[in-house]
Amino acid sequence: LQLTGSWMENTAGERSEQLLRRLVQSAPSLSSSGTLSQAALRIYLSIPGLNYVLLGMRSPAYVEDAILAASQTLLSPEEAE
Repeated sequence: LQLTGSWMENTAGERSEQLLRRLVQSAPSLSSSGTLSQAALRIYLSIPGLNYVLLGMRSPAYVEDAILAASQTLLSPEEAE
């Protein structure tokens, strides 16, 4: 089971990195996002008229990740689309 868990974590990490690279290609200002969750949160915060984003805060690392994302500049309206 430990091997399967490690494999799944590695696979999930690789997919997250691939998605982040694709997002950065579409919106270059996301390159300052360190994680996929930071990039996603920045996109949501940049959408005009979207006033709230609900996040899971299961661990302190999730909270720190959200704070970092919220402290970065928003995307332009064109990039947020």
